[in-house]
Amino acid sequence: MGLTNLRAPFVTAVCAVALLAIAVGGMKAQQPPAAAGAVGGRGGRGAVGLSVFAAADINKDGSVTRDELKTTIDKWFAEADSSKTGSVTREQLATALDA
Repeated sequence: MGLTNLRAPFVTAVCAVALLAIAVGGMKAQQPPAAAGAVGGRGGRGAVGLSVFAAADINKDGSVTRDELKTTIDKWFAEADSSKTGSVTREQLATALDA
């Protein structure tokens, strides 16, 4: 397996990590501080995961396949890479995800 065969999975993995980092950071910045001892609530634990899951469950069967997740991440990346450079900035990805 050559290095070019490893590029697509690597880019997909990097995009997934960047997406989650942006989503978690954005959600924390938008949420008021929780009361001491509070659990759950709006934007609570797992909210980012649920949002990613809902977006990736293309056929809405209650499970996400590798292909569905890859398709979703590839779509987000393509939308963010409007200049088709093969890379995106944090701002470009955030804008694409907020659209």
